[in-house]
This record gives sequence, C-alpha cells and structure tokens, in this order.
Amino acid sequence: MAAIGHAGLSGKPPGALADAIAQVAASIGAPYQTPDQLRRVAEQAVDEVQERVAAMRQNGGLKEVNRSYNAYRKRQIVSGERAIPYSA
Repeated sequence: MAAIGHAGLSGKPPGALADAIAQVAASIGAPYQTPDQLRRVAEQAVDEVQERVAAMRQNGGLKEVNRSYNAYRKRQIVSGERAIPYSA
C-alpha cells in the first residue's frame, strides 16, 4: 500500500482515498471498478434477469421454478427449518 503510505490519508478528501485505492489495485493487478461502472454492470445484470423471467413467463419456465421452490419449502418444513421466502 505504498500509494497510501504509512501516515494514511487522514485529512485528505474522499477523492484522494478513491484514487489511492485505484492506484493500489492497478499496481497489484486487482480488478477495480468505479461506482458508475459497478452501477452499469448491475443494471445490465438486472435487465438480463428481467428478460429471462419474462421469457420464462411466456414459455412456462416458471412452473419448474415454482415446483423447485415448493419442494425446497417442504424439505425445510420436514427438517424444522425456516424457508427463505420468494420475496427475499
């Protein structure tokens, strides 16, 4: 973490910390994405999931999801454990 230094970043603006993190990530070859990049990737993932669910509604694919979830809930009840709700 030579980019940050022993004294840290106390008293420096938040942008300085973000820049230091990006520099350290680049220096060690770690992946780094800005918040805007992460937001775009997340939005793309949400769009893909919504498209898949819409297609499953059309082709009956949600029936298998429902069957699988119902089987899971029954297993949880038998074992005395709570099931994760659909809304989670």
